[in-house]
Amino acid sequence: MGNELRQKTEPMTGDHGRVFPLVVSRGTSIARGIITGLDVSREVTLNDDTIIVSVYAISKDVYLRWGGGVDLASGKELFDEIVVAGDTPREFSVPLQINGQLHDTVSFLQREASATVIVVEK
Repeated sequence: MGNELRQKTEPMTGDHGRVFPLVVSRGTSIARGIITGLDVSREVTLNDDTIIVSVYAISKDVYLRWGGGVDLASGKELFDEIVVAGDTPREFSVPLQINGQLHDTVSFLQREASATVIVVEK
């Protein structure tokens, strides 16, 4: 089996009716990057074929928010996940948006200044 996507059979439904695509992690990464000195927030545009995002926080905890447009000026630092520094890498299935399409961006927010995070798309 190569890098092809495995077909989903039916979506999984989480708490409050949130729908998640049913996916199986694949071994080869599509893209990878290191964000050093995370200053407030950074938005990453995902590749079209990305179904899994693997995140490792090196130096300090970081928050993850699906989608873009993080408005830190409002004082409402909303986030969907937290990645604890020094913990094992966390893998997240890219969730569906309200329109049924997978999110195409993810934002990382600092918990403290100068965080470093490794991001791998699969």
